[in-house]
Amino acid sequence: MLRGRFEDFLLASRIMRGRKLKEGVRCIAVPASKEVQMKLIDSGLMRSLLEFGCTVGPPTCGPCIGAVIASSFARIFYRNAVNVGLPVIEAEIEADQWDIVKVYLEEGKIENITKSLVFTFKSFPREILEIFEEGGIVEYFRKRGKFPWE
Repeated sequence: MLRGRFEDFLLASRIMRGRKLKEGVRCIAVPASKEVQMKLIDSGLMRSLLEFGCTVGPPTCGPCIGAVIASSFARIFYRNAVNVGLPVIEAEIEADQWDIVKVYLEEGKIENITKSLVFTFKSFPREILEIFEEGGIVEYFRKRGKFPWE
């Protein structure tokens, strides 16, 4: 998911240059404003995003993603997600594309509100929850002046 500032798209374009999105992987790009969208078009980055395989949404604050839930994750994805403050939850749940799902991180509970179902997962250690609360490891460090393991 790409969202936001022109600088974010510029950085991502360096990674995407000359590559194509792998089959089965989805990329969603959401400019934060009309101004960012116009800069993407004027600079040619919009074309690069589309050629890479991204779906580019209309300018907005972007879709709200509070957590990612799947049956398993690669450890590197897990670590990177935690570092940016995105909870990744390994759990087997029943949910369809448009179901409304609520996650209770501290309790280790997932509620599928649409289907009136409840699932459980192993809750996160307090240090990880604090990283999520701060919005990622960088913000955690900025606020506290140290890392959780220090």
